[in-house]
Amino acid sequence: MAGKRRHPPPSPAARLFCHSLCSGNIAKKQAIFPQWVSEAWFVGDSPQNDVWGPQQVGLKTAFLQTGHAPKDEHPEVILGDLREVLSLVT
Repeated sequence: MAGKRRHPPPSPAARLFCHSLCSGNIAKKQAIFPQWVSEAWFVGDSPQNDVWGPQQVGLKTAFLQTGHAPKDEHPEVILGDLREVLSLVT
């Protein structure tokens, strides 16, 4: 694994989303999980915790630029201002 970047485990918030989306019986998971994931956004300012982590559970990510630039992380959207989050849901 030399030269391969190791990412931290998903942030606590990402684990909460995963638990919420993945809990329940099989029928509920199959019926609800794809819809929730396709509509859910995780917005944050930490490349590792708020981009990489949520993507591991299937969430789309919006990165708010506040100082730490993404390196190997690739958010779906980069926000310059938090008010831009409104464009994600309209």
